[in-house]
Amino acid sequence: MSGAVTHTIGIAQVQTASGQVAAIEVDKITPGAAHVGGFSLTGTSFAINSGTAFLQNVRFLLRLEFTLTYWWSLGFISGHGSDNLGTIAIPFNAGDVLVPTLNNISLTIPNIAATNVSASIAPLLNFALGGAGFTNLVADTVTLPSNGFQLGGLGLGPVSIGSLQVPNALVGKVSIANFAPTGNVVVPSVQLNNIQLPSASAADIQSAAPIAINNIVASAQGVSANFGIFGIGIMVTPIINTFIGSLLLNNVRVSGSVAKAEIQNISVPIVISGINLNRITIGAIDVNNITL
Repeated sequence: MSGAVTHTIGIAQVQTASGQVAAIEVDKITPGAAHVGGFSLTGTSFAINSGTAFLQNVRFLLRLEFTLTYWWSLGFISGHGSDNLGTIAIPFNAGDVLVPTLNNISLTIPNIAATNVSASIAPLLNFALGGAGFTNLVADTVTLPSNGFQLGGLGLGPVSIGSLQVPNALVGKVSIANFAPTGNVVVPSVQLNNIQLPSASAADIQSAAPIAINNIVASAQGVSANFGIFGIGIMVTPIINTFIGSLLLNNVRVSGSVAKAEIQNISVPIVISGINLNRITIGAIDVNNITL
């Protein structure tokens, strides 16, 4: 269209005192990958009870390390030393061992902390939030339409309306297919105090691999003899290794508590799909400074 001029409608400000939305429905909220800056637990305690503990195929290996010690003294010269006399290994098999009821095994962990934790959150579906009200809605610097419009065959000079008042308005339904904020939703901190963990129980718990407890060293024992100008001694150091084929805990019950749980800096992107606002009532609309 030759000679057409593009126009826009400028509205300085739109105000409404109050309004009501009869029903708000959201089809789906899809969170992205959540990033947690820090996670901490303070004052964590557990109480563990077990009906019985059954140790299967228990074996021991006892090692006895022998050491010869000696000393001498001739008045003007003296000395001492030691020599390794070797080791004797004594294996023996204890078979299966039944441990009586294990009660009140208490575990206390003062602090647990983790940083840079990532998590996945499943989509949240079909929210019906009921009605809602709003007050003091203000929209500044409105331009209609954003790319302008053209009038052919009609000349229109500058138009200005200082103020326009509308008593109320009714909108039947507003639908938004997708709403995706460009920034992430960030929650600086979430803190929960005095969390009581519910009791949990399991019929049987069995170890998946053999258990080895190695190199338990007992105090060295020995005998010595003093012959005046020299002396000797023989020391024995017991070292025991324990092997357990499997550990079976029967009727285990666990309960616990956490004094404080804190999650810092939760950041998650979201996409909201299928937003429906039904029967919107808007009252006392004021439109100021309309220019064309």
